[in-house]
Amino acid sequence: MDDILDIGYKPKNVLLIKDEAIYDLKITGFGAQKPLCLSFELYPEQNAVHKVRQLAYFAGIITVPKEGLSITVHFKYPDAYFMINGEKVEPSNKWAGDFKEDGMYDMYFTLAEDVDGSPRELVRKKVKQFVIFDPRGQANEDGGRARKELLLKKWGAHDRRYPVSARQDQLTLKHIADVLRQTLAGYEKRDINLLDVGCNEKPYYPFFDDIVKNYVGADICHTPYNDLICVAEKMPFGDETFDFLICSQVLEHVMNPFKCASEMMRVTKKGGTIFITAPFVWDIHDFPGDYWRFSPDGLKLLFKGVSEKEIFLNGNSVQALTEKLNGVVYRSIRSEFIKEMTFRLTNFFIKRAGFFKDDLLPSNCILVAVK
Repeated sequence: MDDILDIGYKPKNVLLIKDEAIYDLKITGFGAQKPLCLSFELYPEQNAVHKVRQLAYFAGIITVPKEGLSITVHFKYPDAYFMINGEKVEPSNKWAGDFKEDGMYDMYFTLAEDVDGSPRELVRKKVKQFVIFDPRGQANEDGGRARKELLLKKWGAHDRRYPVSARQDQLTLKHIADVLRQTLAGYEKRDINLLDVGCNEKPYYPFFDDIVKNYVGADICHTPYNDLICVAEKMPFGDETFDFLICSQVLEHVMNPFKCASEMMRVTKKGGTIFITAPFVWDIHDFPGDYWRFSPDGLKLLFKGVSEKEIFLNGNSVQALTEKLNGVVYRSIRSEFIKEMTFRLTNFFIKRAGFFKDDLLPSNCILVAVK
């Protein structure tokens, strides 16, 4: 039943609580007119300080014709309403709490039908929305520093930006984040359009918040963060749409990397930046399949159509082999304590083994290119 409710573009990655957010919903697949209950709820995400406190809840009865129905949900705290066929529909049930903690919120859109006087849930989908209440985070009087610090701390996938030493892949992830920060250090463009291919949780969004106008996340299936569903080999964008394109640890999962690279170059503007990361020595990790590994020359060949290219290699033979040992420990040992202590020790050893400069067996490769 998952496909009966489709959630379109989210309005913004960061919602200032004083602004209105509009969410596009499409309901299809019933084949006959049907009354349903549509509800819209907001909760602090699971790792928030108060796990069970709700920010808002809105619900109303809608009638879905057999051809389907498009709805926009308008939310401006502490109120919300639905727009259906150009008409404003007030929810029959409204509630807004006083929980006002800055951070990531889980938004749930739920469809339910009435069965003998009781609601039966048909589908429930979650999206992520970062909400800022604090005026310091909404204003730019300090150059946006308060807002950026808040995002860096509380945006999802924090361990991709700042991986701890207890992670088996700490050094690989740290290198990706460091090279991305280095790339942005001298970046002068503002109000850019950015595409994150295979975005998953959009882990690097906070790095771009102060320079991006539109941050679009694409993935092959619905995630709480992505804005649309598509395959990387055929993306629904016009030529030269984006100023910056990021694709991190995704190329190994696409069936046709040459076509994928061609699409990425097509949708990137002339003079735009393409940031690609891909594994060279890594465990098999299916999602949905794991088809390829990429050498520096392989990445250059894929993106031979761009004018400027720079390759960054992550690690050496010692790091690659030790990280594979970490992988064995991760899969074989149940004790989280033993895993963490092992990873701390091996990562410490890898850092001290930096004198191995062979460059023949990097864990990961990064390509930074200008079209």
